[in-house]
Amino acid sequence: EPEHGECQVCHKESYLIGLPYHHEELAEIESSGEITLACPFCSDMFHLGEHLFFDNHIIRCNDRPEEGKGIARIAGKWYALLPGKIPDKKSLDTSDAAWILNSLDEPAHFSASDKIHPFMLANYRPEGNDVKSKDLTFEWLAEQSVGAGRLGVLRLDVDNLGDIATGKGFAENEVSLLKLATVSRALTLFFKFYMNGICGTHFTIPRVSILPYTEPADRKMVIVYSGGDDAFVVGAWNDIIEFAFDINTAFKKYTGGNPDIHLSAGMLVREPHYPIYQFASEAAEAEVEAKRNRSNGHEKDSFAPFFKSQIFGTEDGRQALRWDVPGSKFSAKGMMDLAKELAEELQDKRAKGSFTLKPGGRALLYKLFSVAEAKKTRGKLYLPALAYALSRAEVSPALEKSLLDADTINYLHPAVTWVELLGRRKHTE
Repeated sequence: EPEHGECQVCHKESYLIGLPYHHEELAEIESSGEITLACPFCSDMFHLGEHLFFDNHIIRCNDRPEEGKGIARIAGKWYALLPGKIPDKKSLDTSDAAWILNSLDEPAHFSASDKIHPFMLANYRPEGNDVKSKDLTFEWLAEQSVGAGRLGVLRLDVDNLGDIATGKGFAENEVSLLKLATVSRALTLFFKFYMNGICGTHFTIPRVSILPYTEPADRKMVIVYSGGDDAFVVGAWNDIIEFAFDINTAFKKYTGGNPDIHLSAGMLVREPHYPIYQFASEAAEAEVEAKRNRSNGHEKDSFAPFFKSQIFGTEDGRQALRWDVPGSKFSAKGMMDLAKELAEELQDKRAKGSFTLKPGGRALLYKLFSVAEAKKTRGKLYLPALAYALSRAEVSPALEKSLLDADTINYLHPAVTWVELLGRRKHTE
């Protein structure tokens, strides 16, 4: 009898390997050198995703199109991705609908009868002619990291969307259906369109970089999903954590600094071979941790960095920090500022190219890890451990002052983790 098989992606059964069954058979798809047997639908989705970052418009046809990439059949219709900024006349003539990605340009041959629409899609990828679809694997992204060859995973969404939808943030008696629809549309535009520019260098927003020699560059990451009020991004771990601050800054500017509209985010660092569903699940936990953060009567509006691998100095055991707290360093911004200060102090200025710790730098980082652990086990008795660590190291007065600040112990561990990961070498991880 014919051999029965199973799609290794969706695990749907009753397909036959090498033989048609209801006009469908398993196909081989290759990724990172591994072969996976997939049903026709999963195979189509894989090839569609391969080209979604590189092609610029989509056509829909009743019959299978003669040209195009990533051709897929969905709900009885054929879809194909095509290059070029706008569809050509032949593509429009043979299709019943077309969408131009991330552009409002109209083709010269456009007419009122053409079913052509703009389609905003957060499909950012690293720029460069040498970046091909086959390169956009987790392994390649991890290899682009500075220091440790790890992946960063970020999930974020807008806080209290239900309150926003009922008019919180509007002046009293000024809530209307039109205004609420405008807010909804503006949020969608931010997450589906402006997200691409924030990932790259297209917008003049302050970009975070704790490396003293770094010039602004496209982030080495890809958007798994972004739309509505949330996003899920994967990439080089050092770009992901810096991007978390970029997106928070951009969102605050986009909302005009409205104190009632903010977002929370969770970030983790993992090996590139980690299963993506596990990425998603753990990043969602990190996001929840950020959303349950309470600080001085303020809820959410927080960031949970390096989730499940940190020791925070907070009394209640929370693993998230407010993005920024006016008049206080006890925040994610305070953590980022300390990481930048440590990186500048401990960088070997003689080394050219990638970030390298100077002699004695790694030893100081490990002593600071011990200080954070002492705070967790011995409370305020961590101070002798900190004094000992500083007495055995040559640090600038400015860094010593920062480390002795009472707020610093609350975010010392994640700040030190940030710099320690930067200082690793990929072949010795």
